[in-house]
Amino acid sequence: MILAEFAAHLEAGGDIAQAEAAALDAARAAFDSVDYVTARCALTLAPLGPGPLARPARVLAAVRVGSTRLIDNRAASPSQN
Repeated sequence: MILAEFAAHLEAGGDIAQAEAAALDAARAAFDSVDYVTARCALTLAPLGPGPLARPARVLAAVRVGSTRLIDNRAASPSQN
């Protein structure tokens, strides 16, 4: 759910830094600890700029529940508007 909302915010043209901060806050509230929640370029995994999404991206997360580490990712594509 957190990654889906993060990706949807980016796809709607939202600010990348704000969306990342909101996703990080949500992950911290839901899991025992958070290693990372971030958005990266889908092709190179390079950090994205601050503005609206301009190229395909992946939203990535690694969190912990007890001693178990969970990792996941989801695609995010720029708005076609």
